[in-house]
Amino acid sequence: MCQVESVKGFINFTLAKSFLQKMVDEALTLGLNYAKGENKNEKILLEYVSANPTGPLHIGHARGAIAGDTIARVGRHLGFDITTEYYINDAGAQMDLLGLSISLAAREYLLNETVEYPENYYRGDYLIDIAKQIQETHGNDIFNYRGDYLIDIAKQIQETHGNDIFNDESKFKEMALFGKDEVMKIIIKDLGDLGIEFENFVSEKSLYYVWDETKKVLEDNNSLYEKEGKVYLRSTQFGDDSDRVVVRDNGIPTYLAGDIIYHKDKYDRNYDKYINIWGADHHGYITRVIS
Repeated sequence: MCQVESVKGFINFTLAKSFLQKMVDEALTLGLNYAKGENKNEKILLEYVSANPTGPLHIGHARGAIAGDTIARVGRHLGFDITTEYYINDAGAQMDLLGLSISLAAREYLLNETVEYPENYYRGDYLIDIAKQIQETHGNDIFNYRGDYLIDIAKQIQETHGNDIFNDESKFKEMALFGKDEVMKIIIKDLGDLGIEFENFVSEKSLYYVWDETKKVLEDNNSLYEKEGKVYLRSTQFGDDSDRVVVRDNGIPTYLAGDIIYHKDKYDRNYDKYINIWGADHHGYITRVIS
């Protein structure tokens, strides 16, 4: 039925024609029931895509989206109970930058001002579309932030990733919240065009109320320690190349802390297995989350 041979570092499988013919006959006979498995009474939580809601999806996100959707479809066909989930990173510095980026885009393209974009700000036509919608409902005053202090603020965000560094952050947060919702509409539409739909969307921001409870669990497991005013996770115990900060010296939890809260929330929902599909740029993140 199958011949296996090693060729220059590769393993080749050659299937017999009789086997292939048998599979084709079964597929034609059974149709959509081909290879369909019985219910396995096993619940799996599959999280994938989970791109930051700061801009439209790119081809790298599409790869993970298609891989995740394929696993979900095949797994369900084989009889597994699979729930698909998108984790929305709607807290932290990237949201602050989104609000500021919308403000700059509006001032440049809607108010005809000359603005300077710091290097790490978001750019793109989608920001202009979002700014137009904000202008219709909030007027121009919401964009009325002028001066070089915006660049100084951006530098502080880059250095500390804190949330409490703006002179009047409520306006930026208002724009960021509106922008996040609009970007998620773009993302959901693009995924829908690929035939990909999610059952669950979980907001990072909505989970932070349980950080103290999560932190206590880590402390009870001797997984945290303090150093120079920061709180570190002992991730080197699980193969990471260094321990990671989970609470900054200003008391604000880090991006990793949000992921820890989210994964604890996952485990508390009592699935049998958990699958995360991440992009290649998150490879080094694996040991930190495992720890």
